[in-house]
Amino acid sequence: MAPRKDATRIGSTTSTSAVVDSTARVAKTRPAAAAKHKDGSLNLKLRARSQLMDVVKKNTDSPLLRLPAEIRRMIWKYAVGGHHIYVHDPSLRRARYPKLTYRATLMGFGTHSLPAVPPGFVTPTFSLPKVCRQMYAETALLPYRLNMFAFDAPRIFDVWVRSRTLAQKRATSSLQPPLRSTTQIIDGTRAALSKKFPNLERIDLSDSAWGRVIYADDYGWSMHNETLQEISESLKQSEKGDVTITW
Repeated sequence: MAPRKDATRIGSTTSTSAVVDSTARVAKTRPAAAAKHKDGSLNLKLRARSQLMDVVKKNTDSPLLRLPAEIRRMIWKYAVGGHHIYVHDPSLRRARYPKLTYRATLMGFGTHSLPAVPPGFVTPTFSLPKVCRQMYAETALLPYRLNMFAFDAPRIFDVWVRSRTLAQKRATSSLQPPLRSTTQIIDGTRAALSKKFPNLERIDLSDSAWGRVIYADDYGWSMHNETLQEISESLKQSEKGDVTITW
């Protein structure tokens, strides 16, 4: 007959092993940071034996991505282009690092300060680049090429500019800068927009449609009786490029 095991000993061993050390910590492995190019865009290259190759192939074989490239470009343009994007800080606090968000409407609706939403309009989320690698390659920069960006204050504009990658700045085509930022460019106290956005095509002055410019000088707020035509000509000289000024 086999000797019996000491039940007490077994029980004590089991209970001891089940006790959780309150000082123990679980080491979580962080995912590797995505590789990027020097311009800030993601590096989409994969190793030949990468486990993601099968996923990439399945995505490429989807009905949408099998469409001819010219048709896909039309779809992307319709999905993410033609919007007036108003960047602002909803908290209205003068924080050093404001939390930026945006409202969007179709181009031609509303104004700089309060974009109107046309009937049936669905606010875009600009999430196409998150779907897969191919869609990232085809759509990541389209929101910057195909939309107008407006801002409610110079500090919001400055934070937005600093947080853009070089690729995004190069793709930006249309801006509606804050009124004060515009006058600073004309006065030479702020660098021309085309220096940060080398492919900028259009600067819109709709925010100053009342025909005057208000800006803060050394003595406080001042009113200058400059017409929009004079403002646009002065801004054109400051930009020194093929930038169209509209209002």
